[in-house]
Amino acid sequence: MIPKNLFSFLVLSTFYLLFSSCQQKQHIHMLVHNASIYVVDDSFTISQAMAIQDGKIVETGLNDVLLKKYEADSVLDAGGKAIYPGLIDAHCHFTGYATDKWKCNLVGTKSFSEVVDSLVAYSQHAPAQWLYGRGWDQNDWAVKEFPDKKILDSLFPDRP
Repeated sequence: MIPKNLFSFLVLSTFYLLFSSCQQKQHIHMLVHNASIYVVDDSFTISQAMAIQDGKIVETGLNDVLLKKYEADSVLDAGGKAIYPGLIDAHCHFTGYATDKWKCNLVGTKSFSEVVDSLVAYSQHAPAQWLYGRGWDQNDWAVKEFPDKKILDSLFPDRP
């Protein structure tokens, strides 16, 4: 025969274990899983899943962990695809930026004479028939007026 106190303890312990192991899932709007999510933190973490509530990411982590933890209105299987954070810039045209990298950099020139000197040096190894230059500002020059193309045409008669 089991003593009454021990019996009560066993019954209560059993109920406690049963109910504590049945945690209720947290409700969220969306759960994305089966992805490579680039978190952009100090550790360069790549997560598999993310929980979203009210348009905000509330948690990222492993597929199994988040699928067990959350119940979502919408579940999206990303099919192993990559998910990147929103890229916020100060209005940059990436294609233009990339093409500017192979042009003659004229930023900081203090005169049209400096522009001409830079273009002459650039022309020796220019990657195209056309000579491209970018970044000069006549407002930085002592004589604040637009240059005339006559000098360039005389130095580069066969190169536009």
